[in-house]
Amino acid sequence: IFPGSVWGTKRWSQKNYTLLAQKFLQQGWQVILLGSQDEQELCAQIHKDCSSDQLFNLSGRLSWMETIAVLMLVHLVISNDSGGQHLAALVSAPTVGIFGPTILEFGFRPWNSNAIVVETHKQLTCRPCGKHGPQVCPVGTHECMESINVETVWKAGQILLSR
Repeated sequence: IFPGSVWGTKRWSQKNYTLLAQKFLQQGWQVILLGSQDEQELCAQIHKDCSSDQLFNLSGRLSWMETIAVLMLVHLVISNDSGGQHLAALVSAPTVGIFGPTILEFGFRPWNSNAIVVETHKQLTCRPCGKHGPQVCPVGTHECMESINVETVWKAGQILLSR
């Protein structure tokens, strides 16, 4: 799981990532949290909230090449519309990409034939709010990400794991 992003509005909530990680842990999966040094605090909080010896926080500890090596071994990657999904695409790892403020028509997507993009099904007049999405939601709701629930991301992951 890559829960972070350089762009604030591209981040699905810490709470949702925690709930998602807990679902995978409850099903017997090991979960790895990945990200940059800037995302260590976010990943540390998810790790603490899950309190499991099957959850590993490697955020900020790996080089790009080490991260790619890990991605070559995983069964599934879940990432915001950020660098994590692009690294996963390099090794064709099954990927769930979570999109909020941006749209696929901009050309940014997990360029991987084994990927599913999850995005809001609400018609939001504010979406897209920019090529990359700003740091803060311009209308103050972050509805594009808040409307994506854990069950939807979970189901997308299950589809990829069943292939």
